[in-house]
Amino acid sequence: MDTQIARPSLARRFAKPAIAAAIVILALASARAFQNAPGGKRLTLPANSVQLATVSQDSLAQSISLRGTVVPRRTIYLDAIEGGRVEQRLVEPGIMVTQGQPLVVLSNSSLQLNVMSREADVAEQLNNLSNTRMAMDTERLNIRTQLLEIDHQIRTLSRQIRQYEQLKASDFISTEAMEQIRDSLTYYQTRRELVLAKQSQDKALREQQIRQLEESTQMLTANLQIARQNLEGLTITAPADGFLSSLEAEQGESKSRGARLGQLDLSGDFKLSALVDEFYLSQIATGMGAWVEIDGQRRELVVSKISGRISNSQFEIELDFVDDSAEQGLRRGQTLSLVLMMESESSHALVLPKGAFTHHTGGHWIFVLDANGKTATRREIRLGRQSGSHLEVLSGLQSGDQVVISSYQNLQDIQQLQLSQ
Repeated sequence: MDTQIARPSLARRFAKPAIAAAIVILALASARAFQNAPGGKRLTLPANSVQLATVSQDSLAQSISLRGTVVPRRTIYLDAIEGGRVEQRLVEPGIMVTQGQPLVVLSNSSLQLNVMSREADVAEQLNNLSNTRMAMDTERLNIRTQLLEIDHQIRTLSRQIRQYEQLKASDFISTEAMEQIRDSLTYYQTRRELVLAKQSQDKALREQQIRQLEESTQMLTANLQIARQNLEGLTITAPADGFLSSLEAEQGESKSRGARLGQLDLSGDFKLSALVDEFYLSQIATGMGAWVEIDGQRRELVVSKISGRISNSQFEIELDFVDDSAEQGLRRGQTLSLVLMMESESSHALVLPKGAFTHHTGGHWIFVLDANGKTATRREIRLGRQSGSHLEVLSGLQSGDQVVISSYQNLQDIQQLQLSQ
């Protein structure tokens, strides 16, 4: 027997769709009311989800909070004096090394052959110098021998002339014999003068040759020393005690002349490097003070160098520690929060505490709480100087105003906040 199925009534058939439609209409009306409320878009937030602060009159010492990076005050770069093949890598980067400690050994066959060639040149030049001096000594002995013989002949002939003059007076010798002896004496006297002139000329020439050879030998010896130093330079050593922060030399790798092999940071000698917005470029000068907190102690700094090069709307400054003991315990690459003092004296101003709201507003507007403490309305403001914890208010706010200083993320289009308990 078939069972009759009861059909739902017309009201029951349309009840659920009507309820759903009503919900949608109510949501749309609420959204329209939210967007078109008087004063612009509104948003309701729990009161405990926002951070409030009070505008007040207070002293303001302008300062900038920066992030500083610990860098070595002095860095020595390790370069290859001569190119070559890496034969040995004796240490690894990231360790302390001592002055003179071998780090890398290179080989260069061309340089070794060059040193051998220069050694041969020096040996040849020394041999030439020795031969020249020996020839000069030999020539000097020959001239002395000739002078000795000439002087002997002159003395002999002078004695014969005296004897012949006595005999001539008695007509024992002829006039012709007398003249022959005198001619012989004149010959040897003239010859002696020529030998002396040749001796002087040869001496000057030999001395000049020796000077030239000595100078050439000295130059070749100096070049040889440089070549030997370059050969010794194939063993890269630490130029000072310090921290070997990098070393780029793998065994079998070829390095060109002047190639950068590594970097040595002098130990215990650090400074801070920080990036500053280009807005402050004209306001920062060397000698300005700053401070940083290390292990709970405030350490003083001073600006030592300012880079005028702008990159990504920022420029770099370097700061030295006033007390060298503050550098102990620091490590290269460590980051520290520092405060750069822009003014040496504080001034009285209308201020409000710093907050995350400036990240989204640029400091051009802020939400101001009304008297009942339930509604915060957007208001245009103008900010001026800043310290480590406060901002100077130039316009738009009064002392005693309460403002929202927490993050304004997703609030850029909101005109009013309703704070619910």
